[in-house]
Amino acid sequence: MYRIAGADATALPSDDLARLRRETFGFVFQNYSLLESATACGNVELPGTYARIAGKRRRRRARGILESIGLGERADHRPSELSGGEKQRVAIARALMNDAQVILADERPERSIRRKAKRFLPCSSS
Repeated sequence: MYRIAGADATALPSDDLARLRRETFGFVFQNYSLLESATACGNVELPGTYARIAGKRRRRRARGILESIGLGERADHRPSELSGGEKQRVAIARALMNDAQVILADERPERSIRRKAKRFLPCSSS
């Protein structure tokens, strides 16, 4: 049995399991998994779309997260216009969009990203 947020994850129906994943976990992938057709802000907004956060509130939150990590000026740029470090920060911002309790990453962010992450991730490792 796997208990997550007080629930037996192995016994949850698929809709409840999807809700639990959406509300509890944020994911950061080594290849960033950003949508090329979306801007940095649009990529960060994506989890909020699945969580049915209203459009204006979702955009305001996404832009706020991007500004907090120094990417406010790059919010309207597509992934092809961003550096590798900027893409990584967009992926981290996306993982934070729904106030995830747990961030899962398949690779440690580079040191400079971890320093910036400490601004908004109080338990970030060095």
